[in-house]
Amino acid sequence: ISMVGGTVERDTNAVVLGKVESVELKALEKILPRISKAFRLPRIVPGARIFPRVVSLGMLIVFFVFHILVALIFPSAVDRVRAALEQGIWPSIGIGIGVQLLFVPIIVILAISIIGIPLIALVPLAVFVAALFGVAALAMIAGERVCKGFNWQVESPLGKLSIGWLAIMLIPIITFLIGQPISVIGIVIVYIATTIGVGGVIFALFKREPKAMKK
Repeated sequence: ISMVGGTVERDTNAVVLGKVESVELKALEKILPRISKAFRLPRIVPGARIFPRVVSLGMLIVFFVFHILVALIFPSAVDRVRAALEQGIWPSIGIGIGVQLLFVPIIVILAISIIGIPLIALVPLAVFVAALFGVAALAMIAGERVCKGFNWQVESPLGKLSIGWLAIMLIPIITFLIGQPISVIGIVIVYIATTIGVGGVIFALFKREPKAMKK
């Protein structure tokens, strides 16, 4: 058993057939003081283990506020993305995965050209903005279905968006509160929702609107 500045907890009847080797913190401080302090941080700082969970939940809350603002400021754009997602969820998934596959090649192409270098920062920004619109539209669809399933009379679009957002992010919130390694499940759910949302935005941009019937 090898450990760094820790202790081995075992039953009184347990027997270790091998060796128990420990690297003392005092010896480690002489060689790598910063690493030693990092190992001691969870013990010294109150709530250090809770900090990553608080940060994760805080980020989700910030994104929720962004989604609300997007729905308030650009309601027609969100409705267009929602219509695209309702008409074709699989094209949105395929486009979202395609964007991820092309993300690095696009950055490389821009980096090797003098004109494209200033545009490199715009690519992540564009994907982030697309994720905001896409997830907001996806949350609105989920909210409508939740309200319909439970027979809730919710007329406000923001109310439906909030309910749908909570339905999508409920498992991530719970897993983030539990911590590692369960939080990986929440990260996967957020990743899937973001992929669908980004794909839905691009699908809505290139999807042709049906021509109005002439009288």
